[in-house]
Amino acid sequence: IDAKDAAPPLRLIDGEGADFVAAYMASPLALDDQFDFARAALDAEQLGRGPATDLLALSFSSPYLLGLEVGADSPLMRDLVLRLDRKISELLSELDAKLGAGSFWVVLTATQGLPELPEALEKEGIRAGRVSGEQIAAAVNARLAEAFGPDRYVEKYVYPSLYLRRGRAEGPSLEALAALAGEAARSVTGVAGYFVPGGPASARSPESGPLFARSVYPGRSGDVLLAYQPYYMERHSAGRGVAPGSFYSYDTQVPLIFYGAAFRGRIFEAPVSPAEVAPTLAAALGVPAPSSSTGRPLAEAFQDR
Repeated sequence: IDAKDAAPPLRLIDGEGADFVAAYMASPLALDDQFDFARAALDAEQLGRGPATDLLALSFSSPYLLGLEVGADSPLMRDLVLRLDRKISELLSELDAKLGAGSFWVVLTATQGLPELPEALEKEGIRAGRVSGEQIAAAVNARLAEAFGPDRYVEKYVYPSLYLRRGRAEGPSLEALAALAGEAARSVTGVAGYFVPGGPASARSPESGPLFARSVYPGRSGDVLLAYQPYYMERHSAGRGVAPGSFYSYDTQVPLIFYGAAFRGRIFEAPVSPAEVAPTLAAALGVPAPSSSTGRPLAEAFQDR
């Protein structure tokens, strides 16, 4: 973007094996192939030309994979997003030509956002950093050992889940350990709060509690869930890349766009969720929503009928 004609390429994709595949999947080349596949499917399957409703779902992982490595605001990321925008425009033009304008619907959304690199933010004077999982485990072990006696209390820590050891015949309950472990983790720079499933929480705002609760998967989540301060993230991969999954707007705010004859052209400011996609499309088609879907039909987005 805005590069001079003689500027060197931002990145060269070369080699073989896993490194090549990873570089390819996080590149515009993967996007090109996906759009080529979509156009081939339109023709080979005669999508949109029969009496029934056809569904073509495209999932673009390249922006996410590249963003994990270089952050949300790198030149590579801006270049990839620009290319994605152009590819979407080309596909919509092709649909207009092959199926007719207004004869198809489009839904655009995303799973999550991504932050910028902490190092880049720090250069701009923004407080940011990386949190060491080893430091969190050490702080928790030290606090619990002080309260309940020497032992190794932390089984493992995989952001955002802290798992505590089980199977002790004597000693404090797991609930007591978890609450104190959360308080101990907050002593580490960058840790903002914690949540114990079914127990106490240290939340930054009233909205944090429900967000924590929706992050719990029984039998898989940890005994304590941790939240970091804004622009703090887990230290991994030798301090490179970014780690998504926070409760902040740069991670949680994503687009939700409905386009087509069934929908009115307006911008709605009320909060919604990608979970509303399935029931909204079902309502627009006049069919029952999938039995396992959640969310509500966004009736306010429909044309008056």
